[in-house]
Amino acid sequence: MAAFVNFVCGQLMSSEYAGGYSPLICSLDVDKFADAEDPIELKNFGRVEILIIEGDKESGDSKAKIRALEAEKLVERIEKIVAESNGETLYSDIAIMLRRSTNASFLLKELQKRRTPYVVNLGQNFYKTQEILDLISLLKFTANPKDDVALASLLKSDFFKVGEEEILSLQTFEGDSLWDKTKAAAAEENPNFFVARAAKTLKEILKFSSSLTVSSIIKLAIEKTAYLGAAASGFASEQIVSNIEKFLALARDFESKGYRTLLDFVEELEIYLSENLGEPEAPLDTAENAVSVLTIHAAKGAEYKVAAFYDIAENASGSNYYALGPEFGLTYKFKIWDEERKFYRATTPLSRLLNQKTRKLK
Repeated sequence: MAAFVNFVCGQLMSSEYAGGYSPLICSLDVDKFADAEDPIELKNFGRVEILIIEGDKESGDSKAKIRALEAEKLVERIEKIVAESNGETLYSDIAIMLRRSTNASFLLKELQKRRTPYVVNLGQNFYKTQEILDLISLLKFTANPKDDVALASLLKSDFFKVGEEEILSLQTFEGDSLWDKTKAAAAEENPNFFVARAAKTLKEILKFSSSLTVSSIIKLAIEKTAYLGAAASGFASEQIVSNIEKFLALARDFESKGYRTLLDFVEELEIYLSENLGEPEAPLDTAENAVSVLTIHAAKGAEYKVAAFYDIAENASGSNYYALGPEFGLTYKFKIWDEERKFYRATTPLSRLLNQKTRKLK
């Protein structure tokens, strides 16, 4: 493993612009590797496998098709590794790493299709996840029903699922705020079902909000709209539920600090959002026997017996290495070697783990 990292990263990061490369030093007697014949002895040195995906962009295969094929082959290989290990390699010993969370959908669909157990940690900012943004919109609207931006986000969310075209059409109704226009639209003889349901539910929440705690407002909205079922129906359902529970815990902690209003809590949330504090998502219980699916960034410091990289061949920066604008004219992008560093960060823990395990075997 150390030889592989040195060979690949030594070439990728050799440029002076990348800061140079200092090779890893293997703690094993590598000469023994060349002479080893026993499969058990060879296994102690680790190995690197490359899966070849028979997709062809030039013949018309889309990126989506190639990603789906790669996911299929990768999960198939993982199942084979576990099945052939005679109990030595568990699902929980395996991690699948991605460069960015947006590329996860095909992989997670394949894991679900094959019923391979998995947990997801995509390393997102807690306050920037969609479910938390939805809850913040709910609280901002409840604190100030004239907040049109909060209401528009709330209507579009999994709380009410009002379409964008329908939200735009609300502007044709009379009223000083979007909330006034929503109520007017709901009062029509044949109103849009989703708009009418949203207006009815929000009226109930506003009616009781002055006598409820922040956490009670959230729970009331979730119960009235079946939000959990809608938001947690996708691939990261466990993470979404954990994030909502963490948000409720934060609200209860806020309430325990004495007399503080909903508006005070909303102001605190605004600070967290504006300062981009990087609060981690709620931790998942990874004690179960499940494959870890995570970004390379989220994997920092973690160690796994088997690590796989998904969608790593995709061009990260695209083909546009220049920009044309009125202020600076024709400019060229300067490569900062982020992708090379990501690959190095992802592979080096494997080398450390290998060395630790083999020293124990000795």
